[in-house]
Amino acid sequence: MKLFINVKALYRFIKCNLFFAFNILLCLSGFYIFATLASEILEDESFGIDTQILLFFRDDLNPEISLGPSWLHEMMRDMKALGGIGVLTIITVAVIVYLVILKEYMQAIYIPTSAGTGVFFKQPSKDSF
Repeated sequence: MKLFINVKALYRFIKCNLFFAFNILLCLSGFYIFATLASEILEDESFGIDTQILLFFRDDLNPEISLGPSWLHEMMRDMKALGGIGVLTIITVAVIVYLVILKEYMQAIYIPTSAGTGVFFKQPSKDSF
């Protein structure tokens, strides 16, 4: 029995599904990193890693002084504030209104659904750690 492989079809299959396979690999890698960090947190072994990361951005002689210019410290503080629920809600509502104006109703439904799902999964994970 002769095995026949259509090389062009195989190449097309790999080319079309390479992006999908890369995304699956990226998601699995993210889940592995999350699971590893969660395991460290549950075992109360993350303090050393946290301290090293935080002290990396501080002066060795005086940990009260952060490295970098003052505008960098202010910018990082503002970026952290943008992740709050109030700012994210305002941005989400603005995007929904914009999509409704454009008559993109399916996307306007998708945005609050995905944001709600994110909040639904975020809160229990924050409470458990």
